[in-house]
Amino acid sequence: MNRQSILKVMGLLLIYVAITYSFVTNGFGVAPWNEWAVWEQGSEVMVMKRIEVDLVNRETSALGLASYEGDELTVLERLAPENISDLRDSAPQTFTPYESEIGGQAHFWSVIWRDLGCSSISCLHAFNSALSAGAVLAMYLAFSLIGARALGVAWLISCSLSPWIAFGARNLFWSPWLYFLPAIASVGLVLARSRRSRLIAGLILFIVFVLKYLMTGYHEISAFVMLAAAMPIISILFRRGTKFNIKLQLWNSLIVIVSSLAAFMVVVSVHAKILTGDIPSGLVKIWTNTVLRRSYGQPEDFDAVYSESLTANPIHVLWRYMWPDWWTDLLSFSFNRNGNIFSVSLGSASFMVLTVACVAFVTIRISRGDQKWIRDAGLMVMGFAIAAVWLMGAKAYANNHIFILFFLWYWLYVPVLIFVFASFVMDYKKRLASVFESWQRKNLHANLSDHSGVMAPSAFVPPTATELPNLKEC
Repeated sequence: MNRQSILKVMGLLLIYVAITYSFVTNGFGVAPWNEWAVWEQGSEVMVMKRIEVDLVNRETSALGLASYEGDELTVLERLAPENISDLRDSAPQTFTPYESEIGGQAHFWSVIWRDLGCSSISCLHAFNSALSAGAVLAMYLAFSLIGARALGVAWLISCSLSPWIAFGARNLFWSPWLYFLPAIASVGLVLARSRRSRLIAGLILFIVFVLKYLMTGYHEISAFVMLAAAMPIISILFRRGTKFNIKLQLWNSLIVIVSSLAAFMVVVSVHAKILTGDIPSGLVKIWTNTVLRRSYGQPEDFDAVYSESLTANPIHVLWRYMWPDWWTDLLSFSFNRNGNIFSVSLGSASFMVLTVACVAFVTIRISRGDQKWIRDAGLMVMGFAIAAVWLMGAKAYANNHIFILFFLWYWLYVPVLIFVFASFVMDYKKRLASVFESWQRKNLHANLSDHSGVMAPSAFVPPTATELPNLKEC
């Protein structure tokens, strides 16, 4: 390995350590501190209760997660180091399972706690953050391989500096690294050159989808499937992949979708069997309580607490996630948690500003016959659709979780906005510099006129004929 390769590896390791540190501690002030410290603790309790019953060896459901109970957080106190010796007496006698998914992540974290010695919430957070940072770095490499390094850098910037990614990166319920595994696995299919390598890549992809559904269920299903299916399309837009075979990459995208569907059918059948002991009746229960309740079910069929979300307009729900309810910065960074040494951020309005700017840039490319508009427009449409399809398709769920799902924009759309913006500036920097210089000259002439009372040369207006003196009279 030459010196340049060693430096690259060291650079990647340094970035990995920095992202992990940020996810574990919020040490770079990426997310608002008060909200980060308590974000989605109720969902983590669902995992911790599984760890609790496993520690005391109580008989429970095969479903991994405990039911959601809002702000009931006493299990966090019971699992604190100073109280864990009394756990057999203090732990509740019953375990009510969460039925909307198998909840494999709870079993996973329970094994890590009990068998690997990572027996504290802080340790699990560090473990989860390290996995999330690894997934972010792997996606950077994936985008660099099948697209362009600039797109990979845009992804790295947006996910490393996103308050919404920082909120969820260490959360044991969400375990966000699992959402990116299918997209990472699909890169193997994009780059496969032989029939054997394609079969292996396809098998790995199927296994990864099964793992994802077993671990964190079906929520955001359209988003992570579309992200994985987008990877071959991205290779087409950048003319990358296996000898740039468009037809092959379109087939790869279809294979991703079929693999996801096959994995889903396997896992949902297992889920249904666990729920009721009978697959058909279990599927009916999943359809009613998991699908309809989160999307377009009839309000009268559910608890009144879901009525507002079930009657919400899907376009309005999408709009809420684009403008009125976005309360954090788009991106943020500081050298310390409080930002009193150095900090920089793009405010919440930046999302819409970048969107409008990038639409304008694509329009300019079209008007100038610049074929890169196809690439930029394709990326923007895919990125937007990944978030929008889920937010509108699961509109009741999205409306009810308005404090969570902003992270969907960062899976592709925000990185694409950064990429399209930077690409346009680099491609048209000379023309933009000329426009800027012209604007500066106009401002300079205007200032000279205002301060000296003498009209600047460029602002001179010739007199009309009626204003000229009569030469005959002179």
